[in-house]
Amino acid sequence: FATDQAEVRMELLHEWCEERTVAEAESLLVGADIPVGRAMSIPEVLEDRQIWERDVMMEMDIDEPGGKKILAPGPTIIKFSKTPTTAGPIPKFGEHNTEIYTSLLGMNSDDLSELREDGVIG
Repeated sequence: FATDQAEVRMELLHEWCEERTVAEAESLLVGADIPVGRAMSIPEVLEDRQIWERDVMMEMDIDEPGGKKILAPGPTIIKFSKTPTTAGPIPKFGEHNTEIYTSLLGMNSDDLSELREDGVIG
């Protein structure tokens, strides 16, 4: 700590927090207009209804036999009042290989064929 006073304040805050549940501490701090947010585990985050209502996380279908679904980040965690966001399909494995290898890496179709034959790309 930078000062003894800062260390004492932290000790007092620690004691105050130990006497309360997370929900109680959060409620009291919010009620006092103190910005606060709880640190949550991944399972807790995934159970938080606000995560789903704001499309921070989404359940998406993947194009595989059996109709599997995966959890994926939503289109954006920032919401604009006049700019809608949409979530598109998840790219298939290797879907953008040709575009990336040719336009960004300068490879030609022979190079790609060789990589596919060698099992380097799908």
